Amino acid sequence: MFADATIVCLKDTWAVHKTVLCTRSKWFLKAFEGDQEDGQLEIVNLHSQTKEDVETLLKFIYSGMRLDLEKFSIKNGSFSAYARLFNLGETFELKPLADDAMSLLGQYCDKRLMELCSYDVDSSGREGVVDQIRGSPQPFIDDLLQAIKDAYDGIEHSTRLQAIFVSFVWAGRDRLFKEKELLAFVDVYPRFGTDMFKLMLGHNPSKWFPLANVARAMCTELDHTRKTQHPDRCEGCKDVFDEVKVRKAMYNPFSVAVRAGAWCATCVNRPADAPLWRRMHADNEPEG
Repeated sequence: MFADATIVCLKDTWAVHKTVLCTRSKWFLKAFEGDQEDGQLEIVNLHSQTKEDVETLLKFIYSGMRLDLEKFSIKNGSFSAYARLFNLGETFELKPLADDAMSLLGQYCDKRLMELCSYDVDSSGREGVVDQIRGSPQPFIDDLLQAIKDAYDGIEHSTRLQAIFVSFVWAGRDRLFKEKELLAFVDVYPRFGTDMFKLMLGHNPSKWFPLANVARAMCTELDHTRKTQHPDRCEGCKDVFDEVKVRKAMYNPFSVAVRAGAWCATCVNRPADAPLWRRMHADNEPEG
């Protein structure tokens, strides 16, 4: 099949096939519409994209609308990379690409959230205030804010991408709300602050968030009963710890009272793809 169109991005060009692009992307179908003479080579300018984004876009389309999630994650794993991938899918009306991006971003958020929630048992106070040595957001705060910026810039309507970032920041509030960069960011992007407040009032559009009713959780899951330096019960199975059991020092980010918590070796080692706290809220997963 001979190429019958060209994509241009700044100084780079790609020879493409209109039939392939138009059958898989409504955006390209619209872009190639119009009165064109037979045999005329058509040109589509994508100067608002980067060379890497165009290559990812074309590779996805020509590979049969499939993305090697593991390979992409290893090479590009970051908040901003997954945000750009989602925006590519949304912009060029490629729902499978947007869905893949959300899947990767959800897994990455889980990973980062587990880091934020892990703490040093010896440094936690007797009043349940967790003074963490591990889990500082500093290594990724700039990347996170850039990704949120990409999610809101020039987009007036609400998206799944915005919802997952709002949910992540709320879940990591014990650490992230203390970051000065976040406060300054809200001044520039007030819609992000508005969406955060809506979440706290119970509006939960994110499928990544394990609680269908955030407001109910805030009212009923407040727990001041075990503000001890060394938790004595497993957050998962509620078994009492003994001197032998290995514990995972990690609090549950989806309960409103952030307090010291831990998990027994049985729960930590139980085969499961989801993080520990997601198993607790499995019955409350939002549908759809």
